[in-house]
Amino acid sequence: MIEFLFTDLVTNKLEIHTKATNSRSVCVVERCGFTREGQLRERSRTNEGEAVDLLIYGLLRSDR
Repeated sequence: MIEFLFTDLVTNKLEIHTKATNSRSVCVVERCGFTREGQLRERSRTNEGEAVDLLIYGLLRSDR
């Protein structure tokens, strides 16, 4: 999927936002080679309404 986005859509950067509390998503994103670029404090909410941080990950074509 990542290769398709870089080659067929000719994009230079992919970006993923995920809740900091979603440890499984964080593991997948990091395993795919994305770099953590930032953290937005209390930017999202859980289903229960609790404020949680949002993590921003990026992957450049040159990172591959």
